[in-house]
Amino acid sequence: MWGSGAQLLCLCVAFWVAVMMYRGRAPLRFVAGLVLGALFAHLGWALLRVDVIAARPSLLLDPGTGYCVLFVPLGMFLAAPWREGWVDVEAFLAGALATLPLALATARLGCLLLGCCDGAGTGRVWPSRHPVALYDMTGLTLLHLVLSRAPQPFVPPAFCVGFGGLRLLLEPLRTVSQSG
Repeated sequence: MWGSGAQLLCLCVAFWVAVMMYRGRAPLRFVAGLVLGALFAHLGWALLRVDVIAARPSLLLDPGTGYCVLFVPLGMFLAAPWREGWVDVEAFLAGALATLPLALATARLGCLLLGCCDGAGTGRVWPSRHPVALYDMTGLTLLHLVLSRAPQPFVPPAFCVGFGGLRLLLEPLRTVSQSG
């Protein structure tokens, strides 16, 4: 239980980090995007791990188990003010997506504590496995630094390229986990 509790605590801290970093208009819309992103992260993990959910459906109700950050940005894209015009959408997405890398890096602390996102074997004595969560945290922090210096129109595409590129780069080093 300590592992799930630590993971949940890190997810809550990550949520807080994102909220504190957000400087755009419509903060309630942003919080709604974060909530949707968390929901998509859990449901996306469940879709990727149907075999695990079929064996243990109770995992769907465990808030400290099973997240895939790949689906988090969907919450922001759904929460964007699409009816208000492209300028407002761009401003919202620039502000919202700029907060995600550092928040997701914070959430990855839970992966380190829980040990859910270990990597493939290295063939060495130490480290015997790739510390994928640590690699991800480093990449997300670098992405945060890039986005914090990018002009507003470049933030959404830079986030998508950077986030997707990082996931693509780390995918061969990942292993399939039962919990994360």
